Amino acid sequence: MKKPGILSLRRIGTAITAMAALAGGLAAPAPTAADSTIAYVSYLRVLDTDQCLAYSGTEVALATCGSDGTKWRFNQVTNADYRLQTYDGFQCLEAAYTDVYLHGCGDWPARPAMKWHIVAAAGRSWASISNYETGRYLHADYEGGVHMTGGRNVDVTDWEWVPAGGLEVRGPGMQADVVGTAISPVSHTTADGKSPYTWTATGLPPGLSIKATTGTISGTPTEVGSFTVRVTVNDSTNPKRSGSTSYDWTVVPVPEPGCSGANGTDIPITAMTESYIAINGCGGNASTTATVTVDIVHPRISDLEVWLVSASGRAIALHYRTASGLPDIHKTFTENLSFSVADGTWKLRARDLVTGSEGRIDGWSLRL
Repeated sequence: MKKPGILSLRRIGTAITAMAALAGGLAAPAPTAADSTIAYVSYLRVLDTDQCLAYSGTEVALATCGSDGTKWRFNQVTNADYRLQTYDGFQCLEAAYTDVYLHGCGDWPARPAMKWHIVAAAGRSWASISNYETGRYLHADYEGGVHMTGGRNVDVTDWEWVPAGGLEVRGPGMQADVVGTAISPVSHTTADGKSPYTWTATGLPPGLSIKATTGTISGTPTEVGSFTVRVTVNDSTNPKRSGSTSYDWTVVPVPEPGCSGANGTDIPITAMTESYIAINGCGGNASTTATVTVDIVHPRISDLEVWLVSASGRAIALHYRTASGLPDIHKTFTENLSFSVADGTWKLRARDLVTGSEGRIDGWSLRL
């Protein structure tokens, strides 16, 4: 496995939060006794949800963020290896090949199953988490369970650290809009702190702005391109508490009227990458024999998942970690897409589930 990216820690009051990319040499505090003041507590949340990794003494599952059972601490052993431990410092997250559970931290660092790597995407406040010994990923399923997975036949979960000393910000995730068309307002919320709140944003597409009192983004994008948006909130306590979230926002060209489109922009494939085609003036639903032509350059396409996300939001798997040892995807897929309206933004979503190789979406087209 390629040595993963490392999350950087930054202080927020007396808390440390992991935002994308742990700086080497900056260590989290050692465990403290259960009756001591806990100065460093964070929540490990599934990206863009209110579900956090939770523990009950022996079992690990998901629960609504905020209880003591969802508080964790992040201790650094080397520049690349960390451990997850409960807020009282006595239980550490253990990994088997498929299961996760809690084990006393006293055997640390002798037990490699307590070591974790953070597989970070540059510039993100979220990351995938893999186990030192198994090389598998910490995954949350839709039923609230938590287990280890190699990524085959399931999504690899992205996690986000929520600082106890800061404010949790819940954002919308990736956005895509058409240039010159007013967007549907995009909202953000925070679960803690003292109102009134002040919201700011950086990296917004030109033409969009955020309302300082509500955190709602609105406007009409005026420039085509890909943007990384960071939204920050400050509350009214003294000293102020703050929090932020980051996500991608793509503005696509005005589509030609009709039932087909293409996007030839090269996009590097990371943990999750999306490319967009907007369809306008087609009317009705897509056909039962729609075609999707995909051109992807990658040395090992068995590392990849490729999905088509329809204008109605339903995802169809086009390629799912097959063709072991083969490079590149240059293929036209014929799909029954009649379940979806034709007009709207269609997405080609690619995920690279194995570190060590680089690839890109070279272009794709859609005929509905």
